[in-house]
Amino acid sequence: MIKYIIKFSALFLIIFLFSNSSFSQNVEQLKKEAKFTDNPELWYELGLIYQKGELEKVNLKKAAHYYEKAAIKGHVEASFQLANLKVAKNEYGSAIKLYTIAADGGSIESAYLLGKFYKEGSQVTKDVNLSIHYFLISWNAGYKDSKDQLDALDTKNYNKKESDILYQKYLAHNGSAKSEYDLGIAYKNGTDVKQDLEKSFNLFSNSAADNYGLAQYELGLFYKNGLLGRKDTQKAVEFFVKASNNGIQEAAKELEKMDVKTFIKDNDIEFIKYQAITNNNAVAQYELYKYYEAPVAGTQDMIKAVEFCQRSALQDYTPAMLALSDLYLKGDSLIKRNDASAFKWRRQAAFVGSDSAEYLLGNMYKQGIGVPKSDEKAVRWYLKAANHGIQSAADTLKTLNIDQYLNKSDLEYATFSANQGDIEAQMMLGRYYFKNDKAPAIVWLQKASLQNNAEAELLLGDIYKEGKCQTVANPSTAEMHYKKAIALGSQDAYLKMADLYTKDNVAGGVDGTSSTNEAMAYANTYMTQASYVNSENTNADPKAFLLMGDILNGQGKTVDAIKQYDLYIKSFDEVDGNHQEFITVMNKQAVAYAEIGEVNSALLQIEIALAKADDFSMLKDFKDNYSAIKGELFYTQGKLLFQQGDKYKACGVFQKVKALGIKLDSKYENLCSN
Repeated sequence: MIKYIIKFSALFLIIFLFSNSSFSQNVEQLKKEAKFTDNPELWYELGLIYQKGELEKVNLKKAAHYYEKAAIKGHVEASFQLANLKVAKNEYGSAIKLYTIAADGGSIESAYLLGKFYKEGSQVTKDVNLSIHYFLISWNAGYKDSKDQLDALDTKNYNKKESDILYQKYLAHNGSAKSEYDLGIAYKNGTDVKQDLEKSFNLFSNSAADNYGLAQYELGLFYKNGLLGRKDTQKAVEFFVKASNNGIQEAAKELEKMDVKTFIKDNDIEFIKYQAITNNNAVAQYELYKYYEAPVAGTQDMIKAVEFCQRSALQDYTPAMLALSDLYLKGDSLIKRNDASAFKWRRQAAFVGSDSAEYLLGNMYKQGIGVPKSDEKAVRWYLKAANHGIQSAADTLKTLNIDQYLNKSDLEYATFSANQGDIEAQMMLGRYYFKNDKAPAIVWLQKASLQNNAEAELLLGDIYKEGKCQTVANPSTAEMHYKKAIALGSQDAYLKMADLYTKDNVAGGVDGTSSTNEAMAYANTYMTQASYVNSENTNADPKAFLLMGDILNGQGKTVDAIKQYDLYIKSFDEVDGNHQEFITVMNKQAVAYAEIGEVNSALLQIEIALAKADDFSMLKDFKDNYSAIKGELFYTQGKLLFQQGDKYKACGVFQKVKALGIKLDSKYENLCSN
């Protein structure tokens, strides 16, 4: 302000002097005033007078003298005029220094001239960076052809491009997204420019429109925090998502704190990108593959398409694996044809459950594409695909001789045949899954039962009676299947019904009432039919005797029960029979003997049972439970000895029982501890 007051005062003085006196007197008076006041503005005006020759004759020497005095005092225009005089005298070294002082003081014309000097390098060492620096100053003031001068220079390599705010303004003016962002940051924070949030927001908007991630992030913050007085969470999410898609981690962190799905639609391409890039979602990555692969104007980008297809495939997403396989089979300038890679991706897709991939692998093995030709392996893959519902695979198999490559007992072959209605295959699968306690047993047995197969009904009855194959026990359903088996002529179904109706298996009977009479009737029928000359089962299952013995024992008919147990023991097949059940029957018979007072017979039976248990100890179906079986026999033996009055021997046997991990009744525990 003081500078302008001094300048105005000097100008007023000059006007006053030259309007009231002769020119020569006035010039002399001006010199005195300049000397007296030591005012650089007056020195500058004197320099102009002598340079232009308006009041005095042109005297460049005097003009230079007064310009220099003013320049020493920091007068910008004086420095500029003196520099011009130096140029006229070819004193470029001094001129450059003076132009530099003037330019630094705000002389736009000096800055422009310096830009040209450093650009041309004729009178000074060529320096593109300095040329850009000074042209930026003159361009910012709109001086002459400064923009054209800048456009002709290699501004991309300017050494102050990160720190020079004018450079950012220049690039922003030329549409540079990064520079618009940098300038937006400057106006947001008030760095090198006056803070202006409105300008900052507009610059960020322009930059974000060019998909510049950092600008998108800043816009998200503007909307989230309401920096212009208006909060908008939806727009904040939209810009954070875009920024995150461009790799801005800060945006991803902001989104972690927000309910993204509330503010953006699932089918929004930016949201799909967010899921694919930030969340590494395989499904979204495959969607992006389709988006970039589709021949739609403005979106097709095969490099990105392949990238996202590969990323999705690497996460075992089957559609992506199949698509990548197709790309390798087709081949183009981006991906060279590679049959082996195509085979690899189809095989991986098949391994993770793709039915289509199984069929395609069959084709590749059949034709020898990407893998050595193998009709057997082709058939195996066709079978897998057909069993998973691929009709094309089933149609292909009808043209092939499967028996040439596989045995009918092969699980996949059997499954295919079973699906075609082959009852033998259905029963084979039913037995296989029943043995392994797997749920598919029910499916295949039900298919066989629809073809009136008695064995299927028997196995279904067993499943529902015992709650096997991942189903819940249901005696009523078991009864229904056993009765169907009887109707289909199954002799074994009578024994199954007898077992179902015993109180040991179904408390209170199937219908909730006592069913021992029905059980006995079914057991008797089973044994009667087994005795027929034309019976299909002449080797009757001795379990019928066990069932009848249990029923009679429960009815208090102990002597009759002993007889039935004895029939079981005598008919037992030590090679193929149920050895654990055999020992159980001997134990039951011993207890029955004791109940009618024949303790010695009971003890003898236990001794025989213990010896038999030792004989069976290494059998596969026996050895795992050997200790528990022996423990139960010893327990019965101890009770019998106690009943006989031999406390000493009884306690000795009870010690064996405890050693085998069986807990004693407190009655016997107390007896042996006293």
